[in-house]
Amino acid sequence: SSAIKETQYTKEKPNLGEDKQESFRSGTGEPTGITFLDPCVGGGHILAYAFDIFLAIYQESGYSVTEAAALIVANNLFGIDIDDHCAQLAYFTVMMKGRACDPTFLEKGICPHIIALQESTVQESNGCSAVQKSNKHKSNRRLSLEETNGQSNKNSVLTKVEYLRELFQHAKEIGSLLRPEVSERSAIADGRAYAGRLSPSNLRKAGLVNSQTEIAILAQQADWLSRTYTIVCTNPPYLNKYDQHLKTYLFHHYKDYAADLFSAFIYRNLLFCEPGGYAAYMTPFVWMFIKRHYDLRRYLVAEKTITTLVQMEYSAFAEATVPLCAFVIKNKKVEEPGVYFRLSEFKGGMAVQGEKIKAALTQPGCDYVYICDQRQFFAIPGVPIAYWASSDLLAAFLKGVPLNNLAIVRTGIMTGQNRRFLRFWWEVCPSDICFEARSAEAAKASGKTWFPYNKGGKARRWFGNEDYVINWYQGGRDLFGDPRSEGRNAQNYPDELKFKPAVTWSLVTSGMTTFRYKEHHLSDFAGMSFYNAKENLLYLLGFCNSKVGQHMLRLIAPTLNYQVGDVGRLPIIMSETDKPTVDALVRTCIELAREDWNERETARSFKYHPLVSGDSKGEDWPILLADAWSAWQTACEARLCRMQQCETEINRIFIRIYGLENELDPYVAPAEITLRKLTRTEAVRSLISYAVGCLFGRYSTNTEGLITSVDYPAKVLQNRCGSGCAKQYDTPYRLIPIYDNDSCREDLASLFIRWLKETFGAASLSDNVKFIALSLGEITTAKSPEKIIRQYISHDFYADHLLRYRRRPIYWQFQSGEDAGFRALAYLQTMDNDGLIALREDFVLPRIEGYKRTLLALMETPEQTDLEDPSCRLRRRELLHRQVKELAVFAAKLETLSQTNQELNLADGVAVNYEKWRDVLAPLR
Repeated sequence: SSAIKETQYTKEKPNLGEDKQESFRSGTGEPTGITFLDPCVGGGHILAYAFDIFLAIYQESGYSVTEAAALIVANNLFGIDIDDHCAQLAYFTVMMKGRACDPTFLEKGICPHIIALQESTVQESNGCSAVQKSNKHKSNRRLSLEETNGQSNKNSVLTKVEYLRELFQHAKEIGSLLRPEVSERSAIADGRAYAGRLSPSNLRKAGLVNSQTEIAILAQQADWLSRTYTIVCTNPPYLNKYDQHLKTYLFHHYKDYAADLFSAFIYRNLLFCEPGGYAAYMTPFVWMFIKRHYDLRRYLVAEKTITTLVQMEYSAFAEATVPLCAFVIKNKKVEEPGVYFRLSEFKGGMAVQGEKIKAALTQPGCDYVYICDQRQFFAIPGVPIAYWASSDLLAAFLKGVPLNNLAIVRTGIMTGQNRRFLRFWWEVCPSDICFEARSAEAAKASGKTWFPYNKGGKARRWFGNEDYVINWYQGGRDLFGDPRSEGRNAQNYPDELKFKPAVTWSLVTSGMTTFRYKEHHLSDFAGMSFYNAKENLLYLLGFCNSKVGQHMLRLIAPTLNYQVGDVGRLPIIMSETDKPTVDALVRTCIELAREDWNERETARSFKYHPLVSGDSKGEDWPILLADAWSAWQTACEARLCRMQQCETEINRIFIRIYGLENELDPYVAPAEITLRKLTRTEAVRSLISYAVGCLFGRYSTNTEGLITSVDYPAKVLQNRCGSGCAKQYDTPYRLIPIYDNDSCREDLASLFIRWLKETFGAASLSDNVKFIALSLGEITTAKSPEKIIRQYISHDFYADHLLRYRRRPIYWQFQSGEDAGFRALAYLQTMDNDGLIALREDFVLPRIEGYKRTLLALMETPEQTDLEDPSCRLRRRELLHRQVKELAVFAAKLETLSQTNQELNLADGVAVNYEKWRDVLAPLR
């Protein structure tokens, strides 16, 4: 129809064969024979648009606008919903469309074919639902006319009415997914015909409490649900959590398509559709790729024809909150290609998507429009609707071996209660962690409680994301002992895979998928891995991180979640010639990523801060931080450059192996490399964090790695010799106060300046202080370098610390209240009840006395001799009054807390321990 061609979103398919101009006309050739159903009609938006299309068709056929409006409403449009108000709105919408074409339309008595499904009014005596009874006694209850010829007419009618009653008992939940059985067509027709013959007593016997009108309504509903329509078009509900009645019905009638309501509707609408008719949808696009919709894809590709599909950008339709596609399916298998629009790369909402569609319709050969024979989908495992796949890509799937044939690909542990069994490694006592177990047997024999745990994490290739440990004491005795009795859903995986070399990736990604090498680890359900690849592990890691691997993953499952089945289906072409080169390049990438990871303080193999390493330990001491930063930058740039070379070469090799030179560019841009890219400000803030660790005895500039409170004296190496050498503290600090001014020489800001002097030398102190201050803020006449550093330490350091340690801090900030009468930092590993007593007696009580003395001096000093502004003087006095009161309350809290013996147990984790002392600590935010 030329009327259809004139719509702004219509595209002709090239070379579709003789029947490409097939119309939607019925056998009579008149548009009155075309029926259009929206089974989830809502407010009638789709019917309103369909009305306009039909109007154009009727006008082209010679009808006037007035004639067409009446015929469209009377013959063409149908709508079903479960919501009465939605059906009323849709009814109104269609009536107004008719009224817009014909001023007398409302007077003609034409009613739109729109209904809200009604439930039967039933009387149940035995508590058994109609769905259950129907499934249990189907053969006895659902009788056709032929089966009831020997019964009385009254009993036959009652049986038919009872069928209708059971069918619609939960109509408001199941909606147009209800499927009247073909064998009961006579019951539907006869129910309407015989409804008037039933007396009230017979209605009650059938379980119906209302009049014959109800039977007529139920029979009409069943009639509509039993029909077929030329076109079925809807935007179905997106839901995968069901009430029990709906869940049971889906299991019995849509078992292979019940992963979501929209997938059940995709199947149901094809049952609504006439053979050779068309079903159109807008749904989430996950059905095109993910495993749980495999049966639906196979059914559509094998038995139907996808004529048109538009895959939208991930967040194009903001109201839906899920990525969508719109598509049309012909209810017949024909050998003709479909037209596919790939708009996934065009951001900017539906306005941009619409413009791209219009542009594609007017620009032949547009590079985001694909003409695809759906039979090619069977070439890829899982039958994804990968319409953009080239012939070379499809050939790779035919030539390659699935990755899961070369390795064991699987998920890991599910604890069912992560807060109980998982910790960040810095939360627990280091001596309770076994970092080097090579097997489950060795791990059990170690007697340790905590073991490294692979739990996915941020995008990072080759190496990293080594933050978690899991309580796997004695092989997970507590974890897997009796989870069901504790209300936990726990999952394990074979011991022979535990702690073995593996390649892992994260379940949820926000762009590229990144694969990492792991060993000595246990794996989480979301930290999926593949194992037992023998000598092929590095080769497989290189492939997965290459552009070829990423390209094929996006083909198999272009979603945010990459399951084990997705990675397992990757086609691997082994090249024994290239394997040694690939293995060597991958080893280099792993080591470069390991070096980068271990430079951060939260890495368990962290040795020393990069600004303190190198020359700061040698003959060139004292040094300038500016020079150290420049050297670190140079080293990082060299590392990034080397990584770029290796990744580009890996890409080049696999692109050649897979014959994809015409599709992929091997070049890796610096922004694509997942190594850390620090700014000067971030580097300086991390240096301050490291210095705090040195003051608390967690680290030492004279030795590498973490120092526990037990082995501090033995592990710290001898002090540097010579003039200006750094001083190591015989006893690390347990508590360090934080003040806004320099009235105390033993507060955190003062101690940090002293640490700078002792670490880098007195001669460079002024330059280094200025370097740090310029990295943190702008030096002015009102803000000296020392003041900028103090301000950062007083107000921003703890917030940075919470971010760095992911709200599980190793240094805790004691805080008296909003008026900041007192703040102090303590080291979790050395803090106990004695520390609370020391905090109160050595810091808080003397601070109260100091405030009182200051306050007394202010009150005794005559205002005439004070140069301070009177209003400022008043505010100071008021603040001091509040701080004295605040500290008195704080001291009382500390005393109460120390007396209640709220001991900290590191094994409980920071969240639990912090809660014990939360009344005297800064909030974790």
